Amino acid sequence: MRGMGKYLFAVLASALAACSSVVVLPPRHAPPQAMPAVAMPATPIPEGHGRVVLDTSDGPMDVVAQTTASFTSTVAPRSGFLCRTPCAVDLPLGSYTLYFSGLATDSARGDVARLEVREGLNVLRRAPGKYQTPDEPSLGAITLVVVGITALSTGIAVAAISDEPVAGIAVATVGVGLGAGGIALMPARRAEQQEGATTTWNVPPPRQVPAPQAPAGAEAPIPTDGSATP
Repeated sequence: MRGMGKYLFAVLASALAACSSVVVLPPRHAPPQAMPAVAMPATPIPEGHGRVVLDTSDGPMDVVAQTTASFTSTVAPRSGFLCRTPCAVDLPLGSYTLYFSGLATDSARGDVARLEVREGLNVLRRAPGKYQTPDEPSLGAITLVVVGITALSTGIAVAAISDEPVAGIAVATVGVGLGAGGIALMPARRAEQQEGATTTWNVPPPRQVPAPQAPAGAEAPIPTDGSATP
């Protein structure tokens, strides 16, 4: 009976562990390096800024940006709402942490990515990861499991010390049935975790070539249309 009790305890413990464990899905594939369809700001890029294009592969997501703290800076990191993907914004040059969140109809999605804003055009496309929380177990299911384990342990103890172990075996059997019923009522959806993937690239601004200047002391060119030089 003791051996059977240990086995039943192991079964109940394994079932509870399976209900509470996290399913780790394969990581996402990085999106292709293709410019998303987004309206660019009409104004030029301000001095000391870079233009940032953000896109998420599974539909629109809200983005909160936070500046990354520097060991050499005494300025505290700042954060705030940035935009809703796909979008284009101008940001000061530097390092950022981007927090992506799903919309109200898809609040389970959430992700984090890092971005280094350089001069020119910066594009970040994100295939977002996720952490799907499991369904909450009902109070009835939890009660059945607790009562079942209690009855199982009580029945084993009674059967071990009694000259007539039938009653203890009966209580233990009832406990197994209650525990199994509680596990059967546990949520079917387990927690799921999946890592996202990012594709980023930067297009530097075009180099400005200064116009050639005439050397000092050079004579003005002679007009070829017959007009006089003033």
